[in-house]
Amino acid sequence: MVQLIQPEHEADASAGDKIFTQGDEASDMYFIIDGEIDIVMHENNGEAKTVATLGPGEIFGEMGILLGVPRTADAVARTDVRLHKLTKYELDKLSENNPELKTIWSPLYLDAAGGGLMISTMVPIVKDTDQLLGVLGFDVTLDLLTSKLEKDSPVADGYFILINDEGRALALPEKGYVDILNRAREEGEFGPNLSKISSSFSSTIAAMTRNESGFRIVKTNSKDYYVVYKPIANTNWCLGYVVESRQLTKIVTDLGHTLDSSTQSLILKQILPAGILILLLTILLGMRITNRIVNPIQKLSRAAIRLGQGNWDQQLPATKNDEIGILSKAFSKMAGQLKQMMEGLEIRVAERTKELEEANKLVKISEQRLQNELNVARDIQMSMLPLLFPAFPRRTDVDIHADLIPAREVGGDFYDFYFIDENHLCLVIGDVSGKGAPAALMMAVCITLIKSNAKEDMSTASILTQVNNEMAKDNVNAMFVTVFIGILNTNTGEMTYSNAGHNPTFIKRVDGSLTKLTALHGVAIAAMEDLPYKEATISLQQGDVIFAYTDGIPEAHNSKGEMYSDEKLHDLLLEHNFVSAKKITEEIIKSVADFEKGGEQFDDVTALCIQFHGSDEQNLKRELIDIDNNLEEVSGVIAKFEALLRKLSCQIKLQ
Repeated sequence: MVQLIQPEHEADASAGDKIFTQGDEASDMYFIIDGEIDIVMHENNGEAKTVATLGPGEIFGEMGILLGVPRTADAVARTDVRLHKLTKYELDKLSENNPELKTIWSPLYLDAAGGGLMISTMVPIVKDTDQLLGVLGFDVTLDLLTSKLEKDSPVADGYFILINDEGRALALPEKGYVDILNRAREEGEFGPNLSKISSSFSSTIAAMTRNESGFRIVKTNSKDYYVVYKPIANTNWCLGYVVESRQLTKIVTDLGHTLDSSTQSLILKQILPAGILILLLTILLGMRITNRIVNPIQKLSRAAIRLGQGNWDQQLPATKNDEIGILSKAFSKMAGQLKQMMEGLEIRVAERTKELEEANKLVKISEQRLQNELNVARDIQMSMLPLLFPAFPRRTDVDIHADLIPAREVGGDFYDFYFIDENHLCLVIGDVSGKGAPAALMMAVCITLIKSNAKEDMSTASILTQVNNEMAKDNVNAMFVTVFIGILNTNTGEMTYSNAGHNPTFIKRVDGSLTKLTALHGVAIAAMEDLPYKEATISLQQGDVIFAYTDGIPEAHNSKGEMYSDEKLHDLLLEHNFVSAKKITEEIIKSVADFEKGGEQFDDVTALCIQFHGSDEQNLKRELIDIDNNLEEVSGVIAKFEALLRKLSCQIKLQ
């Protein structure tokens, strides 16, 4: 197949040059003439691995253009190399020109192995008429064909020409270059294109290119030439014979020297047509010689087709002990080897199929085991969370709601809230690095340690410091936890809080403004022992809302790969006035779900919302009245106090 490539497609590369790169679009394939090529594959971990080293006569790059897929590896010159290149367009052209998978003959080419001018025929080997197993190629040197044609020329200065349907000369002697091309043959020149000549032979060449038969008289350079031509069956070649008219006349004249003048004219009139007849017989003789070479090859071609259809015991035609005979014997040997190979291949395919079935069973078992692990992790995760709402139905000072939407692969998100004492509410939200059961177990440990330390310590910084030291010990998996913790005094509205590497918490004020608690008070929990943590305080007014969340909200992706983002969450909280903690949580979770439509949820989505209403004591402080030291104002003060008591549903009557 390499010999079908035109000479101008030869390419050179130096050692270390990259012919093509893994991932590139495939547009051509290559054949190695000299040198070596390394095939280098880049694996997912970035490691480059040489998977093959190819040498002269081998092919690379063919899979990309045959299958229409990107390059699967780099091709790098190991040494200086000389290559032939075949483009995808040229390969497609071969297929378009041979849709019925028939035997085809190649254009003229120069054998890279030094065999000189050659013509190849190629036979597709197919199975069941639709499965291509390969292509069988035969090479025929033109030396043998040309020498026979030149040897059998009936006239000393006459010569045969052989051209294909593209107008390229398959055989053209030196004298033909002078007569037809009006120039001498250049050194190393072969297969000139005669279809574009402008000499007197152009119309004759055009007729031969169209595979016509005929006889013509061509006048050029003050000379007359007789040309007889006829196409060769089962090929795209046309054979012609050219002789100068004066040569035939000279033959007759020489003969006339021995005859008297009275018979000379008669002989000229009879000999000249006889000469033309001799030319026609010469053409037939040349065709017979050519058919002796072509017909055995065609028989081999038909045998190859039957072989491709699965007839492995196909008998090949008997031939003489010449080049074609050697080819036939080689073909017979190849057929036997191919039969053995196909039988062995069927056995290996059956064995491989069985191995794949066993491997598939193991994969299904592993998938089931993994799914069971994920189910256990999800159960651990959800069992540690408070899920009943309203959480504190007998209290009016706070309204709490939370939600956690687990991803397909369980993450380590969690939240928790509980009263440490009558007036101090502890709220926690966090995210464990990693997925699956390890993350769920670490989440459970973190929740337990925080709750245990919060019972004895009202400092969020102190709680995180102690929890970090415990969890950092023996942390062989190098996992960590981001945490936001706050302790809210429901009497005063003051909240102490600490943020250990977690997303910032929002405070939605009763006046509609929005505060973002961006300060970090330490790194994520369990990263390293003996790390200090800080804390801060903030005062809440009646109606203020605390909204805490995990990164599953801002990092949620839609089908276009866009993220939900902190900015979108900020705008949603700022633009809406929510009536309850439950309404806030539900609206935000719904907004994220609508955004993700068409995209996959890769992480847990968790939200924790507390709306602060304050205690009766705090409400009473807001009604304090300043009065002057004047007895005349006492009655007015009493009236205001009675109004306040009625507001608080008190039945006390002031005197």
